[in-house]
Amino acid sequence: MSSMGDAAEFVVANEAEEEALEREWAAERLARLRDPLLAFVDRHRAEILGRAQGNDLAALLQVTLQLIRELRTIDLRSENRDQLQEIEKEVWYRGEEGNHDVPAIQADWARRYGPGWRRWRMLQYLYVADRIAPDLIRRLQRQ
Repeated sequence: MSSMGDAAEFVVANEAEEEALEREWAAERLARLRDPLLAFVDRHRAEILGRAQGNDLAALLQVTLQLIRELRTIDLRSENRDQLQEIEKEVWYRGEEGNHDVPAIQADWARRYGPGWRRWRMLQYLYVADRIAPDLIRRLQRQ
């Protein structure tokens, strides 16, 4: 898949998704993504500044969002931990139904839900990045 296809994958598809993100933001369930985003900007500061070719606010934010889409991750360790928790929930649910084939359940979850989980996490990151854009820009502009 081309990088343009990847970028298009991480666009809010409809009003329901937008409303869901707004509800998560309002309920402060997305607050935990703020620090990883700031750390991402710190780690990739030189690349972002180089691509933006200056300190234009719009360009800095655009390049930051583009890099997030390209890399498809902000904090792999926490993302893996969160995804594993979701898989463990599925194992528990299916165990309650009498299915105890853990490897098969894990593989099934990864096949059925993994891509959607990753897409939603990326939409969350991009939404939070937009909401905290002034903080991200300040991080990038500091000397």
